[in-house]
Amino acid sequence: MGEYFFMFFTTHMALSFSLRFLWVALSGIAVGATALLFITIAEGGSIWRMPETPLLSQAMTPSLRFDGLSAMLFAMISILGAAIARYARRYLDGDSRQLRFYGWLLFTLFAISIFVLSNNLAQLFLAWLMSSAGLHRLLLHFPDRPAAVLAAQKKFWISRIGDVLLFAAILWIYFLFQTLQLDELFSALQAPLTRDQESGLIGIGLLLVTGALIKSALIPFHFWLPETMEAPTPVSALMHAGIINAGGFLLIRMSPLLVKTPDALATATLAGALTAVAGAIVMSVQNDIKGKLAWSTISQMGMMILACGLGLFSVALFHIFAHSFYKAHAFMSTGELIHESKKTGFKLLPPSSNMVLVATVGTVLLLGIGLFNAPYLMIAAYLSPLFVGFVQSRPKSKEPLSMQVHFRILAILTAGIALYSAIEFVVWHSLKGDVTTTSMIQFQTSNYVAAIVAGLLFPLGYWITGQLIRTPNDFWHRIYVYAKNGGYLGYWSTALLTKRIPVRRAQA
Repeated sequence: MGEYFFMFFTTHMALSFSLRFLWVALSGIAVGATALLFITIAEGGSIWRMPETPLLSQAMTPSLRFDGLSAMLFAMISILGAAIARYARRYLDGDSRQLRFYGWLLFTLFAISIFVLSNNLAQLFLAWLMSSAGLHRLLLHFPDRPAAVLAAQKKFWISRIGDVLLFAAILWIYFLFQTLQLDELFSALQAPLTRDQESGLIGIGLLLVTGALIKSALIPFHFWLPETMEAPTPVSALMHAGIINAGGFLLIRMSPLLVKTPDALATATLAGALTAVAGAIVMSVQNDIKGKLAWSTISQMGMMILACGLGLFSVALFHIFAHSFYKAHAFMSTGELIHESKKTGFKLLPPSSNMVLVATVGTVLLLGIGLFNAPYLMIAAYLSPLFVGFVQSRPKSKEPLSMQVHFRILAILTAGIALYSAIEFVVWHSLKGDVTTTSMIQFQTSNYVAAIVAGLLFPLGYWITGQLIRTPNDFWHRIYVYAKNGGYLGYWSTALLTKRIPVRRAQA
């Protein structure tokens, strides 16, 4: 008996030491990545390439791109990875599959890091596949839970569509420009383009945007995300704070190409706005905290893609950074959210007709001001949900509504312009032009129409939310049930998947 106790004790101590060493190592990487970020900002970026070999052509040679964009996200990934690893140490204490979890966690973090650091599109695509494979294994950490297995299978199959689209875009790029190195591709895009290249960029842009929509779980490719709540909380934190942002990073990294495809940007604008509004509506009728967080992520991914579609790539990058840290903290402190929600000083008020009118008029004014200048129109479209939220979250006040409206319009304009200017300064000037700005884009009619439609969708969503909360008639009750079930797309996908591919217990 004593021998068994000694073996258990020594094994437990060895495991604790190895996990503590792992966290220290990840913390060291996070510190080093942060230092790399400051060095890159101060001294400028660089590109590292492996020497050419007979087996690899110049286009296929692996290379890493150390610029402000990659360094910023590498630092973010490293910090979040260390925090999640530390949290998982206690969360999975006593779990027989703990070491397996850490193995796949490290694999996934490595894949995501290579993805953001890649200067070669073939290498980027391989890292894209690796991160998806790592997340799939993490989602199957509890293989005896049918719901977890089903959600992982849904994610697996929908991701393959995105993989095919990205692969097709990369092949098309190589066919047109004879290179897969991003620095060479971006240089070629600055030169006069042939007619074949100009027409091909339209298809490439649409493939990239659609692949990003799938990777970041935008509607209608979102149905698997709310069903992954059976996975361990550290996996949810990693997924919602990290991997789900990959679609946005892809668009930001490929922004020098996308700015030459206005129709692709217009598609991203409409898809992002629709997802942001629909996700917020569905989130408002959810009862459980994790369900709200899942639909919040879907809505926020819509805002991220909306920013990319409007050409506000620096805002999208800031959104990735801010949302990642917020959502990681939210998932790792879900037990405190209920308690904190009771202490908040602001409460969302059920929209009255006057409030909806205020939100609509304010949005129209913002868009009207933006019509005088294309970049300002894109900024105004992105500010419209901020204005709607500002109206919705107002505290009870004795002041007349008209006085509050004047103050809020002035406040949202001032704060919005100041915030965007600050983001532009930090991201654009500090990162030395690694992120494209709206001034570099030749917007077309499709972009103006998409921006106006996107801006008006937010007060419409605000009105729909009010109807769902206030109106008791049968029509809005059916819409409420429809929204609460996420449009039933999850049920349809379950029926389709289980009919084609029987769901079995995952292999350990």
